[in-house]
Amino acid sequence: MKKYEWIKVAGTAVLSAVVSLAAVGLSDLHTHDQTDDSPNYTAQSLSAEGNTAPQITSGYEPADIAASVMPSVVGIAAGNAIGSQSRADRDESLQWSMGSGIIVSKTGHILTNQHVAGSTGTRLVVTFSDGSSKEARLVWGDASLDLAIIKVNGSDLPVAPLGDVASMRVGDRVLAIGNPLSMQFQRTVTGGLVSAVNRTIALQNEDGSQYYMDGLLQTDASINPGNSGGPLVNAAGEVVGINTIKVSSAEGIGFAIPINIARPVIEAYQAGRTFQTPQLGLYGQDNRTGRYMGSPSESEVGITVTTVSPGSAAQQAGIQVGDIITHVNRTAVNTMTELREQLFRSEPTCVLTLIQNDSVREVTVRLRTG
Repeated sequence: MKKYEWIKVAGTAVLSAVVSLAAVGLSDLHTHDQTDDSPNYTAQSLSAEGNTAPQITSGYEPADIAASVMPSVVGIAAGNAIGSQSRADRDESLQWSMGSGIIVSKTGHILTNQHVAGSTGTRLVVTFSDGSSKEARLVWGDASLDLAIIKVNGSDLPVAPLGDVASMRVGDRVLAIGNPLSMQFQRTVTGGLVSAVNRTIALQNEDGSQYYMDGLLQTDASINPGNSGGPLVNAAGEVVGINTIKVSSAEGIGFAIPINIARPVIEAYQAGRTFQTPQLGLYGQDNRTGRYMGSPSESEVGITVTTVSPGSAAQQAGIQVGDIITHVNRTAVNTMTELREQLFRSEPTCVLTLIQNDSVREVTVRLRTG
């Protein structure tokens, strides 16, 4: 299998208690040797809460689109302590990195990448389009999706309108907005096309284990370190993806996480609730992912279960390795991203349709959260 160098496009770190505005070179970034490798979303309107940006009704006018979304794009500086110093010492010797985010609630919830937001111990400073800055805190994150919600104290903030990945086609025009390299180049706008939809890519954890991201939008819009967490925007001025990763050994091959998966999370925080990630306790693969893992599924539809965690909700519901999950709450699912999207809408219970031992059955699963 061909190897690729992947790069998560958050900015590299600099040693300073204040975020450096100097441009950061690509050669300084941590890269991974990975491999290359997709969802059929239910069409629905993803209107944003209290959107204050002007709406683009027709045509593709990049300047108008950029102007409509730009007030909702933020820079995110993430500072992590070096070593085991005291808090006072840590604040004087933080290792900072730069990323981007998009405002999704008027009261200050911001969607970004997990690898930008870091952990609960990360110091986060958000810079807005008017140049002002505020401290933020992590309120939700999912490493497997590489998505996070951070929160600043705010009111009547400009909220980005959200689009629908189901409407995206190969060849559609898109804009990427973010802070490549550093705040010196904040809110840089690049344009391109949707090169592919429903992409699956294989990545490696630091321990060498492999994991997959699926359902991704591939684009040739230029994205660079610092663009992570920033929006990929369609011709209607709507956010359709969150930029996350690129192939560093090639030109014009970048990926965005589909916005649909984040909508249940965004809606929870817009409504003043917290969001607890539902946990089913299994891993599966579709036929496409299976080809990359060397174990293609015999089924052309659904998700073949490859792992069931002991004591999990899935095991207690009688789900077994080899079962094929075809529906969640009678909605068809064909990728793990689609499965997670339906689970995010299902807490505390969901109904799974399975093909088990050549028979079709339905099981009700009480989901756990964490």
